[in-house]
Amino acid sequence: MIAVWILLGILLLLFLLLVCILYLKTCLVISYKDDKFTVKATNGFIRYTFKQKEKTQKQEEAVTKDSIEKDIEKKKTKLTHKKSFLWSFLREMRYKIEIKKVKIKVDYGTDDPADTGVLYGVIWAAIGNIYQVFNQYFVFDFPETEINPDFENKLFKIEFYGIIKVRIVHIINALIKSRKGKS
Repeated sequence: MIAVWILLGILLLLFLLLVCILYLKTCLVISYKDDKFTVKATNGFIRYTFKQKEKTQKQEEAVTKDSIEKDIEKKKTKLTHKKSFLWSFLREMRYKIEIKKVKIKVDYGTDDPADTGVLYGVIWAAIGNIYQVFNQYFVFDFPETEINPDFENKLFKIEFYGIIKVRIVHIINALIKSRKGKS
């Protein structure tokens, strides 16, 4: 009889743990700096860090016009198949994802002051447009943005930091509803 109570206690504890994992907000801290991409996931007391693996040197294949066209066509067909699923998933997840404390730092230069000035406006326009799109689907504050043009040197460096909060149960629900809409 005691073994049954212990087993029931363990099952209840596992059920409570599963409910906590599903309903607590999962926090993803995403950072990109010096060509290193890191994602830290936290859900209650569970923590995990994903780090970008070191790149190994590949043997370069001969790049021809035909190989580039085949690669583009292959990626285009994959994208068209996944596009409707992505939009239905985003519709189901609307305003259930919070993106907080976004910081973007861009250091760039083109050697030509006129081109650098034009690129300055293009970068600000891109950030503004991305903000408008993100604001339609996520709870999103305007990012802290630092754009540093270098009018004399040629360089391009990006640093990014952001926090994303979402409940896993919302993701599961949106995936199920998106799959139903696809069938």
